[in-house]
Amino acid sequence: MIAIGNRRTAIILLPLLVMCSLSGARRKCSPASDNWRTCTTGSCASCACIGQIVRVGAAAPNSAQVASLVLSVEAGGECQTDLAVSILPTLSGGDLEDLKRAIASTSEQSPVMFLQEMEKHHVEERRITSIVRMLPLSSIDNQPKRLRIVRGRIAALRGVMDRRLKGVRDVAVEALTKLEQELH
Repeated sequence: MIAIGNRRTAIILLPLLVMCSLSGARRKCSPASDNWRTCTTGSCASCACIGQIVRVGAAAPNSAQVASLVLSVEAGGECQTDLAVSILPTLSGGDLEDLKRAIASTSEQSPVMFLQEMEKHHVEERRITSIVRMLPLSSIDNQPKRLRIVRGRIAALRGVMDRRLKGVRDVAVEALTKLEQELH
């Protein structure tokens, strides 16, 4: 929890910059919107978030914020991946698809983080399946590339041996195995 003005609020991270200054133990921020402010201390949650927008309301991010978040998730940002998974229910259309593609890419890059986020946010099996099956746009007309990506994700996820993540891992691997069969 942090104090913004006279109220305490939970924080979540989103990579955008806005002007902020510190005033003693409290933060004063220029608004990016009614629900987003910038962290300037790096003390947010367990993540280093200096220069990150923190979510202080329930409103969904706009398309520019989602685009910025997609880039951070694709770059392996753990805090940003956490935020991305948490805001999926607030999104629709292209923003939802883009964010799901970015999250899916972490299943191969950082399979433990991917599974931990699915478990942490209690993502339903149906949603895990729809996320993990999302392939990069660059692979749409390239069958061999799609197969390589799917097989790489399967191998990476099968390599996770944490028993606490077994249920989530099995759901993701099953979905990818079915996709691999469809692509043959």
